[in-house]
Amino acid sequence: MRPIALTKRLTIAIIAISVVATLVSASILANYLLPSTVTITGAPGIAIFAGDLSTNSCTTTPITTFSYGDVQQSQTKNAPVVCILNTSAVNAYIIDAVNNNNGQHVTSLLTENLPSGATLSWNFHVNTINGVQDCGALGGTLNGNCMFLGSNQQTSPITLSLAVSTSAVAGTYSFTIVFQAFDSVNG
Repeated sequence: MRPIALTKRLTIAIIAISVVATLVSASILANYLLPSTVTITGAPGIAIFAGDLSTNSCTTTPITTFSYGDVQQSQTKNAPVVCILNTSAVNAYIIDAVNNNNGQHVTSLLTENLPSGATLSWNFHVNTINGVQDCGALGGTLNGNCMFLGSNQQTSPITLSLAVSTSAVAGTYSFTIVFQAFDSVNG
């Protein structure tokens, strides 16, 4: 066996490995532990299912898209009938009310890209026999209707209505209906 000869290359490699090892160990020696806390809350979530007005009940059929078909100027089409289900472990509020402080409309029903001359409304306010009540009765400051939904609770059937005025321009349009639940009775 021959002894290992320390060549210039081998010496440089050993020095380089020593420097890297020193830097790595130095960074490990520079750790600082920071005790932390976090409060994890449930994620809010809702789902939309078809409602049945003949039985005043909700089905298990999810609604993921809806076509109003042909709606002529000055007509209103009453559809779809929906139920809003709270799918989370967090309490939720469905709201259609006015903020007394600034007059802003706070609602769980919104639209995106609804064509000019068309309006979308709902009969959420008539569901008082099924849990919809004045927001003040639930401890809120809004003036209007609110419904508390605990985990896995749902609204009764709600009818959406699309009204098209005579000012609407004829054509085919795509828009999005947005349902939102709030974590507070005040929106």
